[in-house]
Amino acid sequence: MKKELGKHCSQRNFFRGESSGLMFYKTEDIYFTLFNGLHGSSHGHASTGSFTLQLQGDDLISDSGCYSYVNKAEWLQPKECDSHNTMFIAENSHTLVLIHGATGNYQPHYFSE
Repeated sequence: MKKELGKHCSQRNFFRGESSGLMFYKTEDIYFTLFNGLHGSSHGHASTGSFTLQLQGDDLISDSGCYSYVNKAEWLQPKECDSHNTMFIAENSHTLVLIHGATGNYQPHYFSE
């Protein structure tokens, strides 16, 4: 059975990866992405709910994301939800990241602390 996608949406310009949680919508004028999937244990940053929007080739909403995987406190901000263009309500970050402590153990840390 063919799914009804809406007046301006067709199977040709819409992709939904049910197992990955990744969705794309692309036309000549619009490029929209949404990530709402589960992360594996090695994906230690808060990109769930991240979305991007490009209109006529211009980035309107972008996701800066994480540009380094160094596990130090100064590199935690790019892993936070506000670096991934997600929506959140709480004043404090809801993302818990484990950082390598001086004793060799991983310590829980919220970037907002």
